[in-house]
Amino acid sequence: MILTSKLNFSITKKRLLMMSRSSPFIQRFGKVLPLVPLLLFIGLMFCEKRNVEDELYTDVKVTVDLASEDIENSIPSSPIHKDKNGRPFTGTSSMYYKKNDQLYSTATYVNGIQTGWITFDENGNERYRVKKEYDEAKWLSTKHFSRGKLKAEWLYRSVTDSEYDIHREYYPDGILKFEMSFTSGSENKPPLIYQGLMTLYDEQGNVLEQELYKDGELVEKIK
Repeated sequence: MILTSKLNFSITKKRLLMMSRSSPFIQRFGKVLPLVPLLLFIGLMFCEKRNVEDELYTDVKVTVDLASEDIENSIPSSPIHKDKNGRPFTGTSSMYYKKNDQLYSTATYVNGIQTGWITFDENGNERYRVKKEYDEAKWLSTKHFSRGKLKAEWLYRSVTDSEYDIHREYYPDGILKFEMSFTSGSENKPPLIYQGLMTLYDEQGNVLEQELYKDGELVEKIK
């Protein structure tokens, strides 16, 4: 029951921000942050409810196993994708329109871990790309591209030379729009704990708002 999306991610995020416009800066951006990957996935793949049997077909059937603890070298919080024989899948799985065999999306997997996907428009041009990198069962980075341009990225501490993970968002022309650092929460704690500076920039690179956090608590509103 899935097909193409009519959900515009930017509009969806904007609506979320508008709902909390009277809230502090952290609530307008930080609280939306954990939803970004989910919104992207839903927006691109699972928004418009149609019968997939009537619209798309796949060249390789891949199933999802949420219980990944039993898979050697699996990444925490990452579901395992399996082939028809129940083994962790390595390779590429593509989806096509039945009406004309045109490519709709392509996803790549390594040892059951999805390392990225690409969706295409009706003219066959790349519409959206997500690229994930990991090493030794740890995430290194997740990057989102729109029409070939970097839109957002998550850089994890293993590649940031920092004690914190970093998230950045960009304007269409590549100018940095938003930057924050965080650590991952543990049991009974929020999924993200804000650390250090959180900064919002305008399209000329000037600081619009800036706050300082420690262990999820606002220390100082700088601007």
